Amino acid sequence: MDQAAQRGFRGGPPGGFGGRPGGLRMLMLGGPWVWLLFGVTLLVLAVAFYQIYKKAGYSGLLGLLMFIPLVNLGMVLWFAFAEWPIFKKMREAQALATMRAQGEIAETPSVAQG
Repeated sequence: MDQAAQRGFRGGPPGGFGGRPGGLRMLMLGGPWVWLLFGVTLLVLAVAFYQIYKKAGYSGLLGLLMFIPLVNLGMVLWFAFAEWPIFKKMREAQALATMRAQGEIAETPSVAQG
């Protein structure tokens, strides 16, 4: 057995990392700052995914599926290649405006007459 093993040397500088014993070990095991950062990151991502799906015309709750491993990969592919409801509505509105401009349909009054 060598001298380092006899002294119980486990690696790292004397006094531990960060100037206190077990500093890096505590950080790696999930000190309070790591968990706080993790929670804030999850919250920001959840809000971002909710807004992305909502703006595309889908339920914002579909964004929660992005946190399930492997399901998130399928969601990204589906989201990329599916027809978004917002684009479908835009196409319908453009077709209606074109038909009105060509006189194929009459203008509808914007205020109901009573």
